[in-house]
Amino acid sequence: MPSLNLDEVEQKVWEEMRRLATNSERLREQLQAQQDKQYVEDVVTQVELDKVTRAIEQKERQIDTLLTNMELLERPEYVKRNITRLHDEKENLAKTQAELQERVARQQALKRKVNAIESWWKKVGRRIDRLTDQERYEFLHAALHQILVAYDPKTKEHLLSYELAIDIEDELLPQALRSATPSSSLS
Repeated sequence: MPSLNLDEVEQKVWEEMRRLATNSERLREQLQAQQDKQYVEDVVTQVELDKVTRAIEQKERQIDTLLTNMELLERPEYVKRNITRLHDEKENLAKTQAELQERVARQQALKRKVNAIESWWKKVGRRIDRLTDQERYEFLHAALHQILVAYDPKTKEHLLSYELAIDIEDELLPQALRSATPSSSLS
């Protein structure tokens, strides 16, 4: 298996990021693809949250029914144990519900950030050709969440697969791009 030519890969990555920063349509397509992926996670989280919410409501109804009927029974100890068990189950479900609600809130915040990121990339596009090699390096490390590189022996080309960073930390960026960060425009 041939090894990767790092200089060639580095140049290809830079050219792709440069194209994103200077081509609004291409950037929009990339962000849309990332949002589509996030949409599936959002739906799964919401379904999970609805299921847990219904389970909590069911536990509450069961507890209420047991409390109502406890007075009519001769052996209330059994009912008390069941009520305790149901309260414990309900408490665990409430913790899960809180975690899911927090995840939904994070996902909604992420969507707002994705909307701001497009305008940030446009600002970067106006400055990108003036970056030094060190600033390019810092920019790539801040702006990319992950990048996968493969080599296709048939076409003898490097193939890129990447995901843009949505949470871009200002201190990771070159000084020339710090005033343009989406985090500073969201505050």
